[in-house]
Amino acid sequence: MSDNKVNCICVGFDDKAKVSARSNIDYNQVEVSKEMLDSFASAVASEIKAFYESEEGRNYYNKWIEQHPQYA
Repeated sequence: MSDNKVNCICVGFDDKAKVSARSNIDYNQVEVSKEMLDSFASAVASEIKAFYESEEGRNYYNKWIEQHPQYA
């Protein structure tokens, strides 16, 4: 999809416990709380670490660093 917009179903409940409807989300305009970002980061950090400690991850990183020597 273009323009960073995704057509999706956002499920939630209003104050009368009704399910919300479909909406278009512009991901350039979404605000995410620090607590939510911290929660996400802690959930995926161990998986990311395990990947880069694996042979596949080390190979991927070495190829990437060859293409981006400014980060070496």
